[in-house]
Amino acid sequence: MNFRPCFISKNREVTLRATFNRAVDILQTLVIALGAGLTIWSAINLLEATATTIRAQIHRVYYSALDRLSIHSFFRMAYW
Repeated sequence: MNFRPCFISKNREVTLRATFNRAVDILQTLVIALGAGLTIWSAINLLEATATTIRAQIHRVYYSALDRLSIHSFFRMAYW
């Protein structure tokens, strides 16, 4: 059964349906763009965190090697 309210003409119903479909298309595009933006933002944050972790590891290895050589304590006393 094809129900159509009697107070809306057929042309008006087609226009409303087309408008609704267009609004859904726009919302789909916005959601896809938002997802892409969040993906890029997350990837950048992950790369920054990885770079920070690598810098901290290099710093820790470097200064632990200097402590083993007792050079680091000499420079620490010289600058204080």
